[in-house]
Amino acid sequence: MKKTFEIKDNFLNQNYFNELQSIVTSNLFPWYYQPYDTESYEPNNMMFAHMLYKEGNINSEWFNFFKPIAHLISEIEPWNHLTRIKLNCYPNHSKKIIFNKHVDDETGRENMFNAVLHMNTCNGETILIDNKQEIKIKSRENKLIVFDNSIEHYGTSQTDTHLRILINFSFIR
Repeated sequence: MKKTFEIKDNFLNQNYFNELQSIVTSNLFPWYYQPYDTESYEPNNMMFAHMLYKEGNINSEWFNFFKPIAHLISEIEPWNHLTRIKLNCYPNHSKKIIFNKHVDDETGRENMFNAVLHMNTCNGETILIDNKQEIKIKSRENKLIVFDNSIEHYGTSQTDTHLRILINFSFIR
């Protein structure tokens, strides 16, 4: 069976990770309100996001701080084209919310894969649905998950920290 996902703990050099974590938790970093976590518009699934890069367009002055991560991911899974880098920030909803199942790129392009880098430790999770099995991955800082775009996945909110922050990447092999 083809391997469809990979998990790497302590993915980034600790000093670089600490620098990025300081950036995304700073009161100077711009987060943008999103009333829904995915396009299905479920009520109460609000979050904040920051699109760094999408389809050839740099959308943020912060892009260069995060761009090296994409090149480090290529050592795990080689890629030819970066399609997206997006940061997600989930506030504490005071209860566990299960967000919507989805794939990150619904264009039908083949040879796509995604990566999620957890920026903090909390009791939120990323859940992959692989071969009809749910694989629950705890949010631990500096943990990277690389998975095929065909894998449906979803996240959960956290109740033990103020925020749950992660970075999403999408690539074409």
